Amino acid sequence: MALSEDGRVWSWGACGGAVLGHGVGGTHNNALLAETILQRHQRLLAQRQKPGATTATAYPALPRFKWMTPQIIPCFSTSDTRICRLSAGVQHAAAISATGDLYLWGEGYTSSDDIEGSAMLSSLPKLVNSGQRVEEEAGGDDEANIGAHSVENVVCGGHQVVVFTSGSFLARSLHHLYHESIARRDVSNSHRTSSIADPDIVLIVSGQRLAAHKLLLGRRSPVLRELILEEEQQQNQLVRRETDGELAPSSTISSPMELLLPQLRVDVARALVEFIYTDNLSPDLNPQGSSYLIRDVLRAARIYKVPNLVQLCRERLFSASPVSLFDTPIELEEGDESEEDESSATEGKEFDDDDEDSIPGTGAARTLNDDMKLALTDTAWADVVLVAEGRAIPAHRCMLVARSEYFRAVFAFQNASTHSTDGIHGSGEPTVVNVEESYDGLMRVLHFIYHDQVTLPLAKSKSEAYDGKESSDDGEEAEEASDQLLEDLLAADKYGLERMKRLCEHAVCVTVVNCLEVLAVAELVHAAHLKQVAMRFVQTHLAAVTARQAEFKRFQTDFPQLLQELYASIRDASRDEFLLRVGSLHFLALELGYAHH
Repeated sequence: MALSEDGRVWSWGACGGAVLGHGVGGTHNNALLAETILQRHQRLLAQRQKPGATTATAYPALPRFKWMTPQIIPCFSTSDTRICRLSAGVQHAAAISATGDLYLWGEGYTSSDDIEGSAMLSSLPKLVNSGQRVEEEAGGDDEANIGAHSVENVVCGGHQVVVFTSGSFLARSLHHLYHESIARRDVSNSHRTSSIADPDIVLIVSGQRLAAHKLLLGRRSPVLRELILEEEQQQNQLVRRETDGELAPSSTISSPMELLLPQLRVDVARALVEFIYTDNLSPDLNPQGSSYLIRDVLRAARIYKVPNLVQLCRERLFSASPVSLFDTPIELEEGDESEEDESSATEGKEFDDDDEDSIPGTGAARTLNDDMKLALTDTAWADVVLVAEGRAIPAHRCMLVARSEYFRAVFAFQNASTHSTDGIHGSGEPTVVNVEESYDGLMRVLHFIYHDQVTLPLAKSKSEAYDGKESSDDGEEAEEASDQLLEDLLAADKYGLERMKRLCEHAVCVTVVNCLEVLAVAELVHAAHLKQVAMRFVQTHLAAVTARQAEFKRFQTDFPQLLQELYASIRDASRDEFLLRVGSLHFLALELGYAHH
């Protein structure tokens, strides 16, 4: 294999009689034939070099197999899938995209259209860190798995694969939101410009102002959530008193709320806000250069009940000096200060001694994905209303902008059309956006935006789908599952959700009933992997597909170019199959001829 500078992957060589990664699955018989041809070719060359060998017979030449020349793997040739790392084992390979997706293919990794238990090699790259869950399993507890994390490095050796992961895909998106709307924003500057997802709260820390979003603060810290709600209640009461029971003008209540945090220094508050958005701390915050700052962040994490940040700070301190965490004087000093801070931060609040989660500084560690899992149902700070099929869905601008290119463009256009330069969005009323999706389809899109997970519909087994022998109930379930995934694929392409698009195209189960529709949709949304899967399925089930005459004629009329590609692919596959068998017989005859001489 070879990796070009633009992220495309080239492959060549005999692996099951096909180029690995090109969707033409070879059988073990083809693999044995290819290996036999190469071995016989080597023996013939060795015999010709022996002293006294006859030269009457023509010099043996290998057949011109397609897999003998470097070719671009089609599913890695699109601009949205740029490969940055490659690794290969004995008969398997791995690739990492610039977005952190991990692909595996080769022996032992069956692609989505392979029959379970078959002896075929998977010649198509398969997305591994998908994080998908079937509907019947979605209600259970999520186990830690590779699906929620982006991959930074991969090493293949022998028949093993070692993967190094980093943060979650959701944290990647919110990392961009943090640097775009928070880190680079000087709230104290009166001439600031408005961004697409302006912060709606300002933290007053040590006389300085730090911008943030209420949704993120409230979802990640229960203490901050209570403080924000209390401050909002006090402001509403003050406004009602000043207006004799009537609500204040919208210009008064739409400005970002200010929240005073007197217990924190500004550098500690910045680290806390950064973790809330990114689920990580800056690499510059290391124990060697700023151990005191990490200890202060640790105290703040205990005060505001962010257990995952507590764990991260302790890990960094432990990596620098394992003894420091168990040193009695330091631990006592740390405990005294944290208790003092906790008492001031939680003054006036009662905690149940029997409830571990209510005690500051305790509780199980939760990731960003865990905290945002139910954020869509948190309508306290919803500033957008999406309308689908006449039904309203409250949502949050910051999440839509951070995750979807479509909504980013919509809100950017609204900002430009209203010429808003005061750092707030209009009158403070929720922005209403009408969408053409179905209500259920839009809810699945929002579930992915908030939780970075695609819930797969429950379908029948793949072996039944391939045999085409199905009961009426199984057929209806498979058809509904296929329709839902194709609908989600189209929606993901529309809303600019590239990862959701990849998850859907790797989850679609191609059958005789839907293969032509899948092929058409894959061509429409430029889903290269799904197009390869559908092409391969039609090749191997051509008789069953063409037997559905009405559908095939309609496909022939609507998509003549796809039909030409299909015929060319079948022709190339048949040619290689023919050359394998003819080449094997030819080299056998040559070898027998040399043996006779």
